[in-house]
Amino acid sequence: MSIGFCGSDDRMAAAAVLAPVAGELFTAARGCGAALDGVVLRAAPTTSLAEALFCAGPNAGSFVDGDVGRLWRSMMTGRITGSTALDLCDVACGRADVALGAAQGRWDTAAGGLIAAEAGASVTDGRGRPVTGPAEAVVVAAPGVASELLALLVPAPRPPKSPAP
Repeated sequence: MSIGFCGSDDRMAAAAVLAPVAGELFTAARGCGAALDGVVLRAAPTTSLAEALFCAGPNAGSFVDGDVGRLWRSMMTGRITGSTALDLCDVACGRADVALGAAQGRWDTAAGGLIAAEAGASVTDGRGRPVTGPAEAVVVAAPGVASELLALLVPAPRPPKSPAP
């Protein structure tokens, strides 16, 4: 279960994600950090995708320009899960290094995205643009692997074609 509050600037201001089976409550407030059951969260210190744990929901490949299979081969291990919000929280607390969240609705990414960002994770869309409010899809990564991940996801710009002689 996840809930978030969006301020008048359309940016997430506060969030909570409850994992009832695990009995865990993730919380965050913009500019105040993130916590799991009151303990401050920090994203993992992982610095290589080859050592990263990747998690994704069943729709994750629907918004990524690159081949999701290429991501699986680039990382140490991966898992398919059932909750986008909890995937993003897993990156926030260091249980995972990367999460692709293709939401059924913006509510799936809103709260988890703020929690991950406040824990120091990179939170962008599928093209590498920062996400600060509710979004249809997000790419969340530990800060040490974010640029390597985005290099795989975001197509490199192509040089302009030279005019024919």
